[in-house]
Amino acid sequence: ILSKYELAGGCARWMFDFTQDDCLRDFNARMKMVSDYQRLFDEVGGNELRDSVNYLRGATVNRGERGREKTSYFFISKRAMRGLAEKCTDKRAFVVKSYRKADKTGNPAYRGWVFEFDVDYQLQLAHGQPTKKIVLQIRSGEKEEWSVSRYVGGADAKDAIESLRGEEVLWVKAAAWNQASYDFLRFWSREGKLQMAA
Repeated sequence: ILSKYELAGGCARWMFDFTQDDCLRDFNARMKMVSDYQRLFDEVGGNELRDSVNYLRGATVNRGERGREKTSYFFISKRAMRGLAEKCTDKRAFVVKSYRKADKTGNPAYRGWVFEFDVDYQLQLAHGQPTKKIVLQIRSGEKEEWSVSRYVGGADAKDAIESLRGEEVLWVKAAAWNQASYDFLRFWSREGKLQMAA
């Protein structure tokens, strides 16, 4: 059920009326039709495109000023968000706009999806820099500097940990979509002993 929810999210038809295989096939077909994630946030034209967009986004209705209802759109599932992010060339713009849209819905789970993608993006960015470092604004007025000597997926973690040397800092992304307890792990050596933080 959880693996299907990661794919189908808030789409009741996918969740309850489709088998897992049929859901995946239909999901992939809808994703092929939507080339730009911004179409999920705006009104779109064309019946065929509108149909696919409506499958891939969920509507949240909140009370605005003077009790008026306000509708906000967000990705229907975590898989839809990640799939559409992979299609865009400006990942930073995607992160910023997604944070804003998530906040409008008032659903903290949506912001969590974006945060996970944001951390992944920042680690990839830092790993590609000559300094292998990136400075992050953690809270208002507080900053942290992350060293990212290497960044690997969970499947490559064992070999990467065993080859950790000197002052290197290794970051590992969880291999499983539903990894319990953590999304990322950090490894480094101190006084000859392996250190780890989640």
